[in-house]
Amino acid sequence: MSVVERLDPFTLAGIAAVETAAVGQLLLRVAIEPVYTAMYRDFGGTLPVLTRLFIEPWGAAAIVTALSVGGMSTLLIPPRSVRLGAIGALLLFGAMATGAFWVAMYLPIWETAQALKD
Repeated sequence: MSVVERLDPFTLAGIAAVETAAVGQLLLRVAIEPVYTAMYRDFGGTLPVLTRLFIEPWGAAAIVTALSVGGMSTLLIPPRSVRLGAIGALLLFGAMATGAFWVAMYLPIWETAQALKD
């Protein structure tokens, strides 16, 4: 079965969704992250590890690369059920990465609030 024959509607929609998740991760890095990074510079303290991981450029590059390459490489998987399972796993990874991004961005704020509360 050729790669073109593997492009059934579910596979095509799944790959489009995974690539959209990759673009979404890029948009988070370009539009949202600089706002939080500027705010964190004013805090003056050390940032939590998770926040530093998401602020580093290689962290974003790893997530976007995994989603992009993973989405396109699903075309190389012959059985349709396994291919759709891989697409589902990539979508889950993209959703988890987005959730982790927001937790990482708010973690210093929560730590500061806790320190003020104590």
